[in-house]
Amino acid sequence: MNTLDNHTNCFLRLHKEIEEFDKWITLNPWEVAVRQHMIDRIMALMQKPLKDGEVKFEVFGSHVTGLATPASDLDIGFQIADLQKKPEERGPSPSRPEGKKLVRARLEKMCKLSLSDPEFRDQEIVGYARYPLLRMQHLRSKIIIQIVSSGAQTTVVQYVQNYLDEFPNLKPIYMVIKAALAARGLDEPKTGGLGSYPLLVMIIASFKLGPSQRSDDLGRALLVFLNFFNQINPRVHCVCIDPPMIFRKSKSYLVWSATEKAAMREDLVGSTRDCLVT
Repeated sequence: MNTLDNHTNCFLRLHKEIEEFDKWITLNPWEVAVRQHMIDRIMALMQKPLKDGEVKFEVFGSHVTGLATPASDLDIGFQIADLQKKPEERGPSPSRPEGKKLVRARLEKMCKLSLSDPEFRDQEIVGYARYPLLRMQHLRSKIIIQIVSSGAQTTVVQYVQNYLDEFPNLKPIYMVIKAALAARGLDEPKTGGLGSYPLLVMIIASFKLGPSQRSDDLGRALLVFLNFFNQINPRVHCVCIDPPMIFRKSKSYLVWSATEKAAMREDLVGSTRDCLVT
C-alpha cells in the first residue's frame, strides 16, 4: 500500500471515528424524554401562581437546536410582561438596574417554588450575571437547569438551525471539539472557557472562510477548523461570519442600523468594543 493510500485511509478512519462519536454523544430518545419531563414539571410549577400573560416561558439553547449532550444544561428563558418593549422604546430592561430588581424578585419567588419540589436541589440565584438567573439541579439525572430572564430566543434558535442545515459537518465537528474542551475544563465562560455559541460561530467561520470540504470527510473538516484558527491572531484580527470576512480590530467594516447603534451606545456591557460605532 502506497503513502497516498495510507493517507486516505487515515482520514477515512478519522471520519468514521467522528461520525460514531457524534451518534454516541447525541441524546437518545429516553434522554430526550427525561429532559422533556423536567421541562413540563418546571413549567407547571412556575406557572401555578401566575396570572395569564404575566410571565412567558420559553425553552432555548441546545435542547431546541439538537446540540445537547447528556452533560448539557437545560436552559429555560422567561420574559416579564412589564419589561417587554419595542427596540426603539426606552424603559426597563432585564439587563439594567430597575429591570434587574423586578427580575430578582421574580427569581426569588421561583426559587421558593422549586424548593417545594423534592426533584430539585442546590438552588442558587446568580445575580451578578448580565441576565440574572436561577440555577438548580435535577436530583436523579444530575442535570443542571438554568432559568434566565432574557429576550425571545426564537431568532437565535432559527439562526443556529439554518447553519446546521447549511453545513452537514457542523454538528459532528462541534460535538468533538466541545467534548475535548469539556475534558480539559475549558468549556465554561465563567471560568475563562469557551461557551457553546462562540464555539459554534468559530466553526462556522472556519467553514465559510477556510478551504471547501465534502460532507463525507469529517476528518478534513476538523483539520480545516484547527488550521484556520492556528493562523488567526485574536489580538489583532476579528472574524465575522455574516458577511464572512477577517479584519483588523482597529477597523470595522460592519454596517449597523441606527437602532443598533443607539442600543450599543446605551448598553455598553452588551456592545462589542472591537467594532467602531460611529
